[in-house]
Amino acid sequence: MHSKALHSQTPDVASDGSSYTSWFTRLQQSIGNFIASPFMMALAISVMWLNERRNARCETLMSKGRSDVISVESDKAKPSNRDSLVYVSDGQLHGVGTLTDSRFTNGEEKPGGMVGWLPGSSAAIELTCAVKLKSVVQVYQWVETKQEEKKKDNFGGGETKKVTYSYGTTWSESMHDSKSFNQPAGHENHFTAGQAGTVETCADRVEYGTGFVLPKELVDECNDFVDASELMGCDKVAFGKHVFSKATSKETDQGKGHPSKVEEAVASYMAFLPGRMQTDTTGLTLPTSHFYWRENSQNYKGDGNPCVGDYRVAFRCVPDGPATVLALQVESGESNKSGRDTFLPYRVIERKCCGWTEEMEKAGLHTEAKKDDEELQEQDALCGGGCMLCCCCCHMVNMCLSSFARPEIFNVFHGIKSIDDCFTYLKRSNAMVTWGARIIGWILMGSSIAMFLSPLTTFLDIIPIVGWLGNMAISVISAFVTLVLTVLIITLAYLAYHPYAAIPLAFLLAALISLPFFINAKIHQA
Repeated sequence: MHSKALHSQTPDVASDGSSYTSWFTRLQQSIGNFIASPFMMALAISVMWLNERRNARCETLMSKGRSDVISVESDKAKPSNRDSLVYVSDGQLHGVGTLTDSRFTNGEEKPGGMVGWLPGSSAAIELTCAVKLKSVVQVYQWVETKQEEKKKDNFGGGETKKVTYSYGTTWSESMHDSKSFNQPAGHENHFTAGQAGTVETCADRVEYGTGFVLPKELVDECNDFVDASELMGCDKVAFGKHVFSKATSKETDQGKGHPSKVEEAVASYMAFLPGRMQTDTTGLTLPTSHFYWRENSQNYKGDGNPCVGDYRVAFRCVPDGPATVLALQVESGESNKSGRDTFLPYRVIERKCCGWTEEMEKAGLHTEAKKDDEELQEQDALCGGGCMLCCCCCHMVNMCLSSFARPEIFNVFHGIKSIDDCFTYLKRSNAMVTWGARIIGWILMGSSIAMFLSPLTTFLDIIPIVGWLGNMAISVISAFVTLVLTVLIITLAYLAYHPYAAIPLAFLLAALISLPFFINAKIHQA
């Protein structure tokens, strides 16, 4: 028997009671925060400094790349353009071969005698002329949300924590074990049809025009998915022994007929992340014809309200089509046979002031493009081989930035884009990462100061009004100190990597430092 779970249902709420933390226990915890605050401070400084270095390199790379980029055609890869930054926009992406989803087969029985079919059997789900094929299996299920509410005592500095668990139903590709819920009774999940989740298949070979073949890194960036249900040519699919039926209407993976403005904003934001950080957001924004399954209910097509335990699957693909590539053209392993070149990242290199030739430029770009993640992380380490021992924070932040937000030009764009459009995208992407890291650094800096001062704020909480006033004053001072330190670190980083851009920041820093003295003078005059 199924328990009904409507989209509009009010979530169940269950309280787990309250727990009390004495003032002495809070003081002990605050001392632990005080001890850990230097590590948080070092982490904040590392994020800010290395982010500004990355930003300076990106701006230099884009400026140099814009002046050096060569516009080429996709029909033939000219050897003279190798190891140069190229812009190609007239080619078509083509996934060679057939893409197959190993989890699903065609659920409709076909008469015997047809090619590829056996009597009473099903054929695999296959697509041709596509770069990627993805299937997303979701289950309608209960999900638990935990919420904590803290309230300080009127006197004595103690703290009471109340924990509340709420339960709602939603479509999810993650399988939530209801046995681990705080209140499992009445919120039981069952996964009868099998494992949920996403499976993505990429073409083994993706050609671009008749002159190039795309490397795997650029294929991974191809995320312009469309609904693949119309290309599959069937109204039923088999998931093991369970047959799913195609819905008569389309909706997103969130169960909506069209995306909300928030979901569209999230997808728009994600589109400007660097290639290695990009993820497919079509589940939020693309209405798709899902295939549904309900236990003991044949031909269920998602009509009516969903029940806990219902399954559905969406098929999406990246079809062959026009694309624009901006990357370093290099010789491939098959260039001598097929005449097709490939692409590698265009990166920052060290150039000599005198005697620098075009051959030396190309050799440097090729060498830098061939370096793997480990070589680049070691190259970018601030302290050489001893960086991890001397500053684990620097090493950790450098490893993250080198892996996910590396200064390089290595992009494929859906459709035909102009050179200016491509570089505008790169600038917006870099600005988004830069400001995101700056905000993270500011939060880490503020947290480190709050942790450093936490014993004092806890001590003041003994008397409520004194604690409230003291904490307000400390919060204001902490925010101001955080702002000053943040601007100071960014200014020093700009002095090292972007001297001219550091001038306005230096004036801002001087104004911030002089502000307390100015306010103090005004108070004494009054």
